[in-house]
Amino acid sequence: VTNVLTTPLLPEVVRYHAKGEGRKLVTVNEAYWVLVGTVVNLGILIIYPLIEPMYGYWTAHVVVFDKALLCLLLASVVVSNVGGLISLYLNGINSLRVVLAASVVRGTLGLGVGSFLFYHFGLAGFGMGILGGEILVLLMMGRYFVKRELSKQGVSMPLRSLAPITISTASVLLFLMSDGFGFQLTKYFYSVALLGVVGAALWGWRELESGVRSRLVYMISNLFFRKDIV
Repeated sequence: VTNVLTTPLLPEVVRYHAKGEGRKLVTVNEAYWVLVGTVVNLGILIIYPLIEPMYGYWTAHVVVFDKALLCLLLASVVVSNVGGLISLYLNGINSLRVVLAASVVRGTLGLGVGSFLFYHFGLAGFGMGILGGEILVLLMMGRYFVKRELSKQGVSMPLRSLAPITISTASVLLFLMSDGFGFQLTKYFYSVALLGVVGAALWGWRELESGVRSRLVYMISNLFFRKDIV
């Protein structure tokens, strides 16, 4: 979902980079977090209760369902999605050093650390390694994007714009970690996560500039309600 929704933005973010329009890069990131972040986070919460029974049906209940591994892998998807547009941007402008570093970190933690943790936590150890790699890559890419790319164009990323996606992501991660490791308050965390994602989406939407909101509404309505003329 992240790739499908971000790939069409590649020409735009590369053009903003070429023209030195750093402010537009910040704006498109804010819009990405509101739309794509909400779609992915809310989508995970909605389909989560269906995964275990579907998995049982698919495997005829022969292969044991590892809930901890599932939750860790879903958590890594949530974290990776936060930096999806930044990753697309850095790939688009050929920042090979940071892209290569991200690949090394993912491989090292996912396989190296995962193999070590496997002896203590089973397959969930690989999930821990993968999640740790995604968190580290997100911090590394985010820092490079803000400190190097945006500052070079004379703009900064307002901390206020990070709040909605942080709340949305933290809410989902809290639920996944609690359910994956069998915490007793999981059933309450699911409701908290839903409220957190929806509330963060509304907050992020209100924080967008009015012109951006109008363009997004037009784009979405044109996507779903367009009538092709033959």
